[in-house]
Amino acid sequence: MRLTVTPALRIAAASAAVALVVDFGLIARAVRTPPEPVVVPLRLAPAPAITPRPADDEAAIDSARSREPFEPLASTQTAASASTVVPQATPMPVARPRLIGTVVDGATSFVMMGMPDGTIKTVRVGERAGDLKLRAVSAGGAVFDDINGERVTLRSPTPGSEPQP
Repeated sequence: MRLTVTPALRIAAASAAVALVVDFGLIARAVRTPPEPVVVPLRLAPAPAITPRPADDEAAIDSARSREPFEPLASTQTAASASTVVPQATPMPVARPRLIGTVVDGATSFVMMGMPDGTIKTVRVGERAGDLKLRAVSAGGAVFDDINGERVTLRSPTPGSEPQP
């Protein structure tokens, strides 16, 4: 097979030869001169001074140790007088469940109830929690029907607020 030398083939060969010479020149230059390292100055903020913590006040620790764990901080306990004693003949109000929280998600909405016996119960619409039947759930609240057919609205406590009886 014989190769025919055309003007296009000559131009292509000359271009390849020029590119090869330029590549060798760039490689030789890169080998002779090492690249300059890139230096970025590092600046650190000054560290805050370490200060020793003051010793704990022994009186505050003793005061905290002497309190009951669930005693309100601002109130003082007083003994009941004869005028505050409730006679046994009056009926005591029925303890109702308390609303802990609500989950609103269309048809699968539910509420978390704290029952009087201390258990926590999940209640869906139509189900009962003690004497209350859940009718509707909203963000932070729920509507119930009691055993007399009256509507009762309960609100979940706001974070950071005092617990409601």
